[in-house]
Parts: sequence; C-alpha cells; structure tokens
Amino acid sequence: MKNLCPPYKGAKIQDITQGYSDQHRAYDWASKFGTFLVAMENCIVENITDKEILYDNGWEYDRGFGILLRSISNPEIKYSYWHCLPFFPVKIGDIVLQGKPVARMGNSGYVLSNGQYVPLKDRLKPPYPGTHLHEGCPMDTLDRIDWDIPIKFDVLTALMLILNSMSNFLKK
Repeated sequence: MKNLCPPYKGAKIQDITQGYSDQHRAYDWASKFGTFLVAMENCIVENITDKEILYDNGWEYDRGFGILLRSISNPEIKYSYWHCLPFFPVKIGDIVLQGKPVARMGNSGYVLSNGQYVPLKDRLKPPYPGTHLHEGCPMDTLDRIDWDIPIKFDVLTALMLILNSMSNFLKK
C-alpha cells in the first residue's frame, strides 16, 4: 500500500545516495542545504536531538541533530531524520500532518562527500559538503512512497517556520 509522501518537496528516486539494507536500515537522500523535510505520514513528534540536548551533554555540531516521528496510524512505526540543521519548526508532542515541515536538511553528524569525511570547518560554508538526509525506519519505506502525493506549503509558511524555529533555538 503506497501511502507515504516523499521526505521533501521535489524529492526523486535519483536523489537516493545510499539504499536500504540489513546493514543500513535507512535511505540517504541528497538535496540542497536547508531543504524542508516533511512528515511522510501523519505523525507525532516523539523526540528531537537539538542544541539543548547536545550542548548539555558537551557534544558539538559534529555529533548531529535529528528528529524522531511516530506514526499515528501505526504507533509501532517510527521515522528518524538525521543530519538536520539545529532549528526545528515543531516540538516534542506536536502532531504533524503528512507533507508538513518537521526539520531542515543539513550536514550535522558524521558526513562524507565523495567517500571522504568532511571536517566540521569545511561543512559550514558553501557549497556545504556532505548535506543529506538519513531517513531511517525499521522497514523499507521506498515501496510505500506515492510520488504523486502533493507536498504543500508556501514560501510565506516556510519563512514563518524558519523564523519560529530560529526563535525557539535562541530561547533554549
């Protein structure tokens, strides 16, 4: 049953840089730094690894930022997005409808570009090497993606989400 939308607006199967396997229970997707990532189905935000969690534990940007979403229709299914930017337009406990933004694509955590590790100092300036999404789930999601499900949010909504998430980031 195809009932998931792609993880971001404009995603194509050709954007997958690493596939799903027993050793890598996720898909890696490449796109532009800052691309909005969306809930693939109606979900609840279960956890967010952001600056507060990382810095309180003495970690740095190179440990990574991510979000964990739990399916509303099947609570056994959880989706994790990793390598995000540290600004999240949602908070733990929020219900997010399919196709609505939950994070932004970044290059935090352990990242490679052309098979080479990208040092932190090189990741934070254009062209932002290593930018990708690690979309993890206990099941292979690719066969469930309906590429025709529209992802709808306008530029104004995106700008408001960016401002809100930056404001939340600075408050912590």
